[in-house]
Amino acid sequence: MKKLFIAAIMSLSLLTTGTFAEIKMGIILGFTGPIESLTPAMRDSAKLAFQEA
Repeated sequence: MKKLFIAAIMSLSLLTTGTFAEIKMGIILGFTGPIESLTPAMRDSAKLAFQEA
């Protein structure tokens, strides 16, 4: 019974490791228009936030 329990736990741990795959995220910024001068700083801030997370 103990071996069956250990085998069940091991198989569940193998199944759950696939759920922690890489997650792609993006941000939409307007590089033209009235806030054009602010966008590079917002882009750099978003990159830093994603690196720190």
